[in-house]
Amino acid sequence: MRVPRRHFAALGSAVLCALALDASAAAEIFVGSDTEILVFADDASGDVVPLRKISGVLTELPAVFTMAADRVHRELWVSGCLGVPAILVFGMDDEGDVTPRRRITGASTGLVNACATILDLVHDEVYVVDAAGAVRVFPRLADGDVAPTRTITGALTGLALPTMGFLDLVHDELYVAASSGTARVRVFARTAADNAAPLRTLSLTGAGTGNPRGLLVDLANDELIVVDLGRNAVRFYSRTASGTATWLREIRGGSTLLSAPHQAVLTDGDELLIGNEGGTDENFVGHARTAVGNVAPTRVVTAIGNAFGPFTGIATDRAKNCSEGNSVDGCLFRDNFEAGDSCYWSVTVGAPDCL
Repeated sequence: MRVPRRHFAALGSAVLCALALDASAAAEIFVGSDTEILVFADDASGDVVPLRKISGVLTELPAVFTMAADRVHRELWVSGCLGVPAILVFGMDDEGDVTPRRRITGASTGLVNACATILDLVHDEVYVVDAAGAVRVFPRLADGDVAPTRTITGALTGLALPTMGFLDLVHDELYVAASSGTARVRVFARTAADNAAPLRTLSLTGAGTGNPRGLLVDLANDELIVVDLGRNAVRFYSRTASGTATWLREIRGGSTLLSAPHQAVLTDGDELLIGNEGGTDENFVGHARTAVGNVAPTRVVTAIGNAFGPFTGIATDRAKNCSEGNSVDGCLFRDNFEAGDSCYWSVTVGAPDCL
């Protein structure tokens, strides 16, 4: 088993549940710790005191479930999932007992269990995956008790307890993972609304399969990556897989240190970072994108010497996700990413072109 590259933990905190990485001028790591957001230097190692934290009554923070980092507008999106009908937005530089910049909450929003946010900076929208059986889409600057511009919900959608999603702007597709009954990943058109049927559905099979939590698309390699909490595994499929298609490869086994793995993100360094919800030592593990089988992680990040809880959400603005204004396969936007910019995939060259 490899020695971890580094460990980091917060002194005097409770439950670490979400993490985001700010890869702008001074990269920082944002960690959800129960009802606090702790901020660490990117090179944090060992048991360290956070640089600052967002915490207090004014923040309205629930137990943090997932976070998404928007480096273009330097904002941090926070959701609490089950029993939390709200999305909160903070500035990346916020500190202390501060009020959110914006909040999406109220009867008009339709939100019941807001589990995840997916940012679309090209169309200036945010998708909220609601475990009540819907995906609700709002303007990025929505604030308060506002109605969604469109909602995907209804019998034809097949959405039952959806908790995670991913937006592929290259192919204009929205991926949604649901874990009620037979675990499935459903793919919708980006502009889908109302009781729209998915374009295709992938049924996850195999012993122990259930609760797909992490979900992302690797556009550079045309693969769909699914983190399966029930199977303690990460599976790689063809991006267009449907039905009961067999996975291309799988990371699974005791040496992987996957223990009830949760959300995941693929960095532009081709490292897959995965939050572990189970185990005796809650942690994040890293695996090479090309890893196969029962392999040791490339690194382990563990909270040492504190009463931390499950590690669930993880996000980075170094991800290969064009929708969030990041590089795809190392291709950077010419002048920083803005709403009017676009990105597409060149099938002839086999690499992304960024305008």
